[in-house]
Amino acid sequence: MMSSTDVSPRCAACGKAGDDLKTCGGCKEVNYCNAVCQKAHRPAHKMECRISAATRQTMAGAVTLAPPQPHIFCGICDTHFMFCRCKGQGQGVDYIFKDIPPPSPKLSRVELLRRFACIASVSPARRGFDAMGWHANEAVKVATAIEHRRSQLKQMMEDYITTLPTSDMLNDLAAAVGGQPLRDQTVSIQCSVVAKECRAALHSFISGDWSTVTLAGVLLIQNAFQASDPNRYRLDDAHLIIIFQNGIACLLTILQMGFSDKFGWRLALECDRPPEGTDNPVKSATDRDYFLHNYVPS
Repeated sequence: MMSSTDVSPRCAACGKAGDDLKTCGGCKEVNYCNAVCQKAHRPAHKMECRISAATRQTMAGAVTLAPPQPHIFCGICDTHFMFCRCKGQGQGVDYIFKDIPPPSPKLSRVELLRRFACIASVSPARRGFDAMGWHANEAVKVATAIEHRRSQLKQMMEDYITTLPTSDMLNDLAAAVGGQPLRDQTVSIQCSVVAKECRAALHSFISGDWSTVTLAGVLLIQNAFQASDPNRYRLDDAHLIIIFQNGIACLLTILQMGFSDKFGWRLALECDRPPEGTDNPVKSATDRDYFLHNYVPS
């Protein structure tokens, strides 16, 4: 008889205990004596194996910030939030995360979305939104829809960028992306910087690395859809509906809850990382120096 202290693994098929059993290559959770036992147990284990493997893949990409306070900084004065010099400007608003270990380049879109949800769930200003619940219920659907429409999203943004020089909103967009210093620049410079923000935001959104998308960036993606040709980008397209109603709406909710209209346009959850996939830091909101060097406290 096996004693209560025997912790050797047991074969899921025949029940034999031993330390030389082979682990299931799918779920990594059950053990077998050999291929014969594994084949015999396959009908009973097949569905459980798939669920366990999918759950493990979904859990990948998680980042634990416990306690999260050492990573939270003021987005206005760039000071650790417990010593913020903004004198009551924040306490949960306009706060960003810094010095978090960067995501692995091997993470899938769903895994990057989980990382984003983990960060959003512990931010001081975002406790009213269940980011992890959103990930559990919507992330796979959003990631799949983005994969199906990534080319259309890129073309939609390029179409929008061509309208910037004649847009009556250009000055406001420039101010949102680069503050008053950019608003005072020429149309050419304004368009160049806003276009960089458009492309950077969309690249991060498509990849799933939503932590580097600024509030201005997500609004630019939304603007691109609203200004798009409905004959090319149909309003009843199931994938686009999921992307904008389940994806953009989630990102917009989190960023609007955390960032103010006065300062927060140029902030992202992680402002110390350039947007996912960009070769060089973008000289806009996602570059911390651009924002801080042009901010003059009142």
